[in-house]
This record gives sequence, C-alpha cells and structure tokens, in this order.
Amino acid sequence: MASAKTPAVWAGHPLLDPKHAKDLELASAVNEFHHGQPRQQAEQQALNDYRREHHSRAAAHHLNGMKAAEAVGSQDDAAQHFALYRLHVRALGHEPHGEVPAEVKRYQEGEDAELPYRFKGHGADKFLTQSIKPETQQVQKAEPPVGQDQRRLFDYLMSL
Repeated sequence: MASAKTPAVWAGHPLLDPKHAKDLELASAVNEFHHGQPRQQAEQQALNDYRREHHSRAAAHHLNGMKAAEAVGSQDDAAQHFALYRLHVRALGHEPHGEVPAEVKRYQEGEDAELPYRFKGHGADKFLTQSIKPETQQVQKAEPPVGQDQRRLFDYLMSL
C-alpha cells in the first residue's frame, strides 16, 4: 500500500487514489479481452481514459471555483483557478477560451458535478424560529410560513 511519501502507481503511472487501481485493472481487461487489444495497448488505453476523466473533473472543479471566486470578488483566486482550468482543458485537446467541452460540462453540471459551494446553515439560524416573549421569558416557536416557496427553508429551520 502506498504511503504519503510514495504515491500509488499502476503500470508505472501515479494514481490519485490507490483504489483506482482496481478500476484500471478492469478497464484494461475489458480493452484486452473484449476489444481484442494487445495487453500493452489495453493498459495504455485504460490509463489514457483515466487521465482524460480526471483532467475533465479537474477542469470542471477549477471552472466552478473560478466562478465562485469571481462572485465573491476574489480575483486572485479566480485567476489561479483559470490558470489550472486552462492547463487541464489544453491537456484534453481543447482551447480554454471557447465553449466548455462536453466532457468537462458533465462534471460541472448534473449528478457528477463537484460544486465549490453547498448550503450550510449557521448556528444562529435557530433564533429565527424561536422568539422570547418579554412578559413571560419563555421561548415561543415560530409559525409556518404561508407561501409554499418558503416551506423548505422553514422545514430546515425547524429541524435545528
């Protein structure tokens, strides 16, 4: 097993996670026995597909990170994200200033997306559902909102 000092490798190629070796073995076997490729070519194809997938994932990560950084006014972070996005997109054989490649969009949107930001509540949110009546000093729970669009937010607040 690989340690922090010695990265996991498969067929001489570094892996992002030692668990990926099993997927590469399977992909190589499919290439060799199902598609009839010679073993060396099957392994190389598996590695090429592995690298392509992770370049796509990284490009999507950096594109989303760039947009998030720009949204909060962090131009230095946005520039760093764009620099890495550019390198990953070029490694995929595309130009970074054109349309986002479909293989990158796949990881930028939908089920496979790795979004740079997800909603996270704050501890003081529970104060929104509780008020203290000055005359009794007792906590009083809030009433549900009338509008259906606020129901999800209210349910979150009441779960605190």
